[in-house]
Amino acid sequence: MTASFKGLQPASAASALVKRRNRRSDTTHELLLRRELWRMGVRYRKNVESLPGKPDLVFAGACIVVCCDGDFWHGRHWEWRKPKLERGTNASYWSAKIAGNIERDRRNEVLLAEVGWYVINLWGGVLAGGEDEADYRDLIEDFRLAYMDLSGTVQGIPAFEELVSCLRRAIRHTLVTEVNAARGQTPQPDWRQIYSHIVVGGEVLNRGYTLEGLTVTYMPRGPGMNQADTIQQRARWFGYKADYLGYCRVYLSDEMLRAYCGYVDHEGRLREQLREHRATGSSLRDWRRAFFLDPSLRPTRDMVIDLEPVRGCYADSWFEPKAPHDSPEAVRANRELVARFEAIFDDRFRPDDGHPRRTDVQIHSVASGVPLRVAYEELLTRFRVTRLVDSVQFTGLLLQVGRYLEQHPDATCSVYRMSGGATRERTVDADDQIPTLFQGANYDRSTARSTVTYPGDGKIHVPNTLTVQIHTLGVKRGSTTLAENVPAIAVWVPRAMEAGWVSQPQPN
Repeated sequence: MTASFKGLQPASAASALVKRRNRRSDTTHELLLRRELWRMGVRYRKNVESLPGKPDLVFAGACIVVCCDGDFWHGRHWEWRKPKLERGTNASYWSAKIAGNIERDRRNEVLLAEVGWYVINLWGGVLAGGEDEADYRDLIEDFRLAYMDLSGTVQGIPAFEELVSCLRRAIRHTLVTEVNAARGQTPQPDWRQIYSHIVVGGEVLNRGYTLEGLTVTYMPRGPGMNQADTIQQRARWFGYKADYLGYCRVYLSDEMLRAYCGYVDHEGRLREQLREHRATGSSLRDWRRAFFLDPSLRPTRDMVIDLEPVRGCYADSWFEPKAPHDSPEAVRANRELVARFEAIFDDRFRPDDGHPRRTDVQIHSVASGVPLRVAYEELLTRFRVTRLVDSVQFTGLLLQVGRYLEQHPDATCSVYRMSGGATRERTVDADDQIPTLFQGANYDRSTARSTVTYPGDGKIHVPNTLTVQIHTLGVKRGSTTLAENVPAIAVWVPRAMEAGWVSQPQPN
């Protein structure tokens, strides 16, 4: 609700004259700030009428506005000023007037923030005041806290009192530069000619802009377009700082902090993959481009890569192959692999529990308590998946299982030999893919109330435990047999193994 001053009168003609002489712009403290900014090379616009409240100073490139507010008229220290006004002359007028200004200022700040502007409020008393000003003392105290923090990472810095005596000169010899390509060529400061720099910018700082000697980074912005390579480009404070690392500080939002923590983990794992691949002696072209990445991030811009990466995350869901028959050579190799793996646990396979009216195809054998590491190393990582539509998903699956094993080396899994190893026929579609590997549910409808005799292959897994189904298929197109005795692996991943990944297709 907006305050109304209708019916209120100033206390006297003198007070009315004072009010009329009070400037809306070009106040003493505003001129003081503008003069100093101009001397430092900072350019701005004044009192932009298209913005709510017509802010005193506008820095369009950085989306920052500055309001130079008079202490009295804008209600500084209102908690003690208000009772004082209420005890004076024409209390209702002044209380309503100042309260209305405060309300208006807050409303304008909200409107500015909603359209992307960052609002800075500076009190006139602070701008014009000296060492006796409370906010000046607060500022010195802020510097003291920063000094104490710096003392923990830098040895031998001068005493705080010695630095305070130089503070005013240091601020005056600091150059503020706004870098914004929208106004033409991006400026490249001569970093060595000025005591210190403050660089303010938007999109231009996302990529390829070098800041020499950078020590403090404030990053209030979010991840932007959620591109991982942009996040990496922003992180200039990550490297080349060994000589003065103790001076470096980075201030991030919680969202950006999570993104960088995830990105550091991602790069560490990527390097480990590359080291392992180099040890094999294989070409880089043969490397499976698959890695973990925060689910909110995209690897890069679309025009940088010719094949769009596939993103995935298995959580209480199945990997289900579409073309296990794709390569005759791979089929033969997989037959031998499955036979060796099943032989390891042959004495563990037992018929699974189920409805007594199941058919033979719906009765499976299961081996429980199989060490997950053995299943991962002896079966999953060696199983050949050649069709592109399957390989990118299978690579992501291997990433998830491998990561889980790092944290849970003693985990176990269950392995089902579907239909006891008997052949199950599947038909391909026009794309030479098996639309549905899993058999659906069956019902006994001989009674008034039908009963589920088989829940369907998709329900055949152990809760909260990774489950591997080994299928033996006969693959057909219509009445024509395309391949026989084709091993196919389906894997159910519990939510406990959830981890987002990205896999780039690698066509032959």
